Amino acid sequence: MISHTNQCLVDAYDAPPVADIAHITGALATAEVRPEPFPHAVIENFLPDDLATALRAEAETGTGPGWIGDHTRASLYLTQSVGTPDGETAAGRRAVGALSARPTIDAVRALFDGHLDRGTSVDRLVVGLELMRDRVGFMLPPHTDGERRMIGCLVYLADPGDPEELGTRLYAPRDASLVESARNSVNYEDVDEVVTAPFRRNLALIWVRSNRSFHGVPPGIVDRDRRALQWCVERY
Repeated sequence: MISHTNQCLVDAYDAPPVADIAHITGALATAEVRPEPFPHAVIENFLPDDLATALRAEAETGTGPGWIGDHTRASLYLTQSVGTPDGETAAGRRAVGALSARPTIDAVRALFDGHLDRGTSVDRLVVGLELMRDRVGFMLPPHTDGERRMIGCLVYLADPGDPEELGTRLYAPRDASLVESARNSVNYEDVDEVVTAPFRRNLALIWVRSNRSFHGVPPGIVDRDRRALQWCVERY
C-alpha cells in the first residue's frame, strides 16, 4: 500500500473477484478508441450491475469515515483502505480488487495500444480509486492531470432522471503552444469543447493522459448531486 498517494499496487489482493474482472475485461475488449480530441473510449455497462449499484449507495451522502473534501466535492479514496480491513467496505474491496488486477491493467493497456508508452513495466504502476460526490455548483476547469498518470477513467453513478449534460467535457486547445508548454490547467476560453461523455449510469469514460488531454466540467451545469467513481493508472 502506498498511503501517501492514496494508491495501491497492481494486484492489491491475493484473491481478486474473478467474475468482476471477467466483466470489466470483456467490456474493455469490445470498446472502440476514438481519436479526437485525444484517444478515449466511452463504454456502457462497464462494471457488473450490482457493483455499480453498491458503489452508488456508498456515495449517497458523501460523508462518514474516510470522506474528505469541501463544499463542492467530497471524496473517498477506496485504495487507501487496502491493508486496513477495518476501513474497507464490501463494494470498495470488490472495486479495488477488480480494477487493480493485472488482467484488467493488461486489458486497458491493450485497448490503447499504440497510444501508450509500453516501456513501463506493470510492476512499476499503481492504481487509484476515488468515489466522488459533487455538489451543486461544482466546476472543474480544463486540465490534463499529472504527468505520472497514464490512464484516467470516470464511471458515472447516475440516478434515473439525471441529465446527460452532467457528463465530463473533452476539449481541444485553440493554440498548439498550450500542448508544447505542457500546461496542466488552462482557462475555458483557451479550448474548444469537442465531446461530452453522456452522464449515464455505469458508463465509463476512459482516456490516455497526455499534454493535450484537456477535460473538465464547465460552470453552471451541475445543478444537483453528481456521483462517480474515478479510476487511474499511474507510474511510480
